[in-house]
Amino acid sequence: MVSAHILSGEDQEADPPKRKVLVLINPFGGAGAAARNWEIARVLMEKAHIELDVLFTERAQHAYDMCNKELKPDDYDSIVTVSGDGLIFEVVNGFLHRPDW
Repeated sequence: MVSAHILSGEDQEADPPKRKVLVLINPFGGAGAAARNWEIARVLMEKAHIELDVLFTERAQHAYDMCNKELKPDDYDSIVTVSGDGLIFEVVNGFLHRPDW
């Protein structure tokens, strides 16, 4: 028999804090399919209790500059890139060239 205490949800913990994720999208990456592919992934990430900041890169080295100069280490729990391999290359190199890498 299931007790009323269990059914009431009194033992259930509150939702864990949302993870904060930066999503960088190169609108021309992945043979131009990056933005379309992101729309598929976006729905899943929103349902997974994730807070998203979505930014489209505007030029070559934009992600490098952001990761190298603008972002702070505690700004996000993770970064997702949606593109070809060039965007992740910019992100990694941007962080590796920081004085606090």
